[in-house]
Amino acid sequence: MNVLRTISRAWHSVTRGKNSAVGTFRPEDFYGLQPRSAHAYREQFDVAENFTCAIGASVEPINWIDKTVINDETPSIIEPMLMAAGITDLRQSKAQCLKWSAYLVPHVERAFGIRAILTIGQLWRENDPLFNPTWEQFHRLHEEGFSLEDFGKNGTGFNFHAWITLETGEILDFTLLSSLADAVPKKWGEMAGTVVGGYPEEVIKHHQYVPMVLGLDFAHTLNKRSPVALLAESTHDLPKLPMFVAAVPI
Repeated sequence: MNVLRTISRAWHSVTRGKNSAVGTFRPEDFYGLQPRSAHAYREQFDVAENFTCAIGASVEPINWIDKTVINDETPSIIEPMLMAAGITDLRQSKAQCLKWSAYLVPHVERAFGIRAILTIGQLWRENDPLFNPTWEQFHRLHEEGFSLEDFGKNGTGFNFHAWITLETGEILDFTLLSSLADAVPKKWGEMAGTVVGGYPEEVIKHHQYVPMVLGLDFAHTLNKRSPVALLAESTHDLPKLPMFVAAVPI
């Protein structure tokens, strides 16, 4: 298992939302694509923190620390961490970003000795969204959970991505490359089982992470209010796809 660090700087980032009350967030306030500084992700994260609290989910305020923890030594931290968590094959994480990211948050915190936050939101490739949930969708998911209709003909399914943010502003994404490898094997196949790690402005060329909602409390509430289990209680649960996901093309 390798750690993919800085490949190339992404030239697109997002603007900070202008409001903090439920119903006033608009995606266009949030992802106006334009070159931004290295601090853009932290600004986006602050908006996500405000939104999370506004919809009634619990997340502790983050206190950013100015240091870098993902470096050439990171594989020597991540590999034993995954082994201790009972994970031997990250390729099984494909299309299960929420379950795997939520499960790994406490393991990442112990391994790196700093705070790690489950982060859920949009993922863009240049000007094209790979996942583009709205504020309204996250608000509804927190209130009602998923329904079977979400995965029907007119539903949007799992239209979001999840990863882990460290309090340094760096991210760890344990699932994206395995998902891309499964979906586009000719282009990404050799990257299956690889971890994305580093500053989000830099980790994968032309891809941009946009945090929108934060924390395990949101994930547990969503799981409780949905008809099937979305989270893992043990490593035994990690490879299992929810019933309605297995039946729908991803």
